[in-house]
Amino acid sequence: MADFRRLIYAFALVALLAGFTAPAFAQAPPLECIANAGVPPEIRAEGWTELVGDLTLNCSGGVPTPAGQVVQPVNVLITISTNLTSRLLSNGLWSEALLIIDEPHSATNPSRPILNCGNAGAPDSGPSGSNVCAIVSTGNPQQTYDGTPNGYNGGTCSGSNSAAIPPPANSYSCGRPNVFQGRLGTPQVTSQYNAMSWLGVPLDPPGTTTSRTIRITNIRADAHSLGVAGLGNFFLNAVQMQISISGNTSLSINNPQQTVAFVGLSLLTSIARTNFSFLQCVNENPGLVANGGSGISVNGQQTTGASPQFTFTEGFGNAWKAKNIAMVLNTAGNGTLTAAASYWSYDQTTVNYPKDLNQNVPGAIYNTESGFMYPGVGTLDAGPLLDPAAPANPPFGLGTVPVTATSLALHNSTNIDDAGIANQGTRLQIQISNIPAGATVLVPDAIWLKNGTSLFSGIAMLVNTDAAGAGTYSPVYTGASAVTAVGTYAPLASSGMAVYEIIDTDPFSI
Repeated sequence: MADFRRLIYAFALVALLAGFTAPAFAQAPPLECIANAGVPPEIRAEGWTELVGDLTLNCSGGVPTPAGQVVQPVNVLITISTNLTSRLLSNGLWSEALLIIDEPHSATNPSRPILNCGNAGAPDSGPSGSNVCAIVSTGNPQQTYDGTPNGYNGGTCSGSNSAAIPPPANSYSCGRPNVFQGRLGTPQVTSQYNAMSWLGVPLDPPGTTTSRTIRITNIRADAHSLGVAGLGNFFLNAVQMQISISGNTSLSINNPQQTVAFVGLSLLTSIARTNFSFLQCVNENPGLVANGGSGISVNGQQTTGASPQFTFTEGFGNAWKAKNIAMVLNTAGNGTLTAAASYWSYDQTTVNYPKDLNQNVPGAIYNTESGFMYPGVGTLDAGPLLDPAAPANPPFGLGTVPVTATSLALHNSTNIDDAGIANQGTRLQIQISNIPAGATVLVPDAIWLKNGTSLFSGIAMLVNTDAAGAGTYSPVYTGASAVTAVGTYAPLASSGMAVYEIIDTDPFSI
């Protein structure tokens, strides 16, 4: 009888232990991210500020932040294998490089608005200074970065004083921003020129019901210092990017180092025709007309002979770029949209130079010198959110899903408004020296770009520049007709330098 009672006690103990045992499958998987650079673009070996491909992290797992609690911050650091030359916008520290979370205003989330940290409704007035924002969770990880101004927990910031919960509108910890501005260097060494960091970024683990995407964009690299591989080397030099994340949240990153660009020779030049044995006072200018005719009158004399002819050739298809997508749109710039080709071709009639349009769709490839940019109307030369006559943003040919979100343009106290904006399109320069006294060298006001077809694939305009070939767009020819521009000539500048800016080009041909 005693043995039976002991057996009953043993069963009771087993039952009690079983009641305190949690099933293994109920444990949340750890927060983990996988780095990906997509298809790295080819960038120009001659360039110092080349846009490399975006780096993305696809994150899953972890325990989402409970409702009403502050999302824990992390520090994000990237380094690249050459000098990082993204434009500095404020105090020699704040950069155009951006960190974007969960793909707002994109094909993935077309109705999700963009809201940058430091903008109205997402203040960065906390103890950590500029570009550090706090987010108070709603308990739903899908809403953490939904771009809601003054979002707080499940409601909005509407309190009457700083001690209230929620606090008044535009108080620190209000809003759910999804764009963060980078700063040069590491947190300790701001002069580390191959690094960019983002401090205090709220990182909410997505859990198992959703995923999280972190995109690093507007990274420019000094490709010139890398150069191109030598003869006999079948591999291109590459730009490597490495990312690390540290903070209160435990996080592992798979494949943290990625190739974000390959370096190729982008410009081939040659002297196609010249005559260095000319006689003084014998005019050597050719038929200075677009069709290579018999000549035109210059200073009362008819031109004859065979002039020098210089050739510039792209090293790869999209080596030459216009400044902004507005340059090629058929409603604003110089392009003609062919729906069957899903892109624009040069219309061969105009030489427009319109105001910029916003290139504000993460992941869209615009094939221009500008990167991700979203300045407000009236900022620099920015235009409206969309091309007024375009059916969608991004324009047809750049994406398959139109975005519909109405967003606040990028704005804060460290000039994030200017992020991604290029000064100019690609420029080609020629230097002519040893011009005899009394001689006049004439150069065309515009040059057709040709790709071997019967059509012209773009146009380059002769521009006035500073001694380095830089400066805002200032064409020598100020009319609107491409044909007239190509058929018009101007004396070479006293410096002997002629600079042409690409204002339209086909990215899919040489």
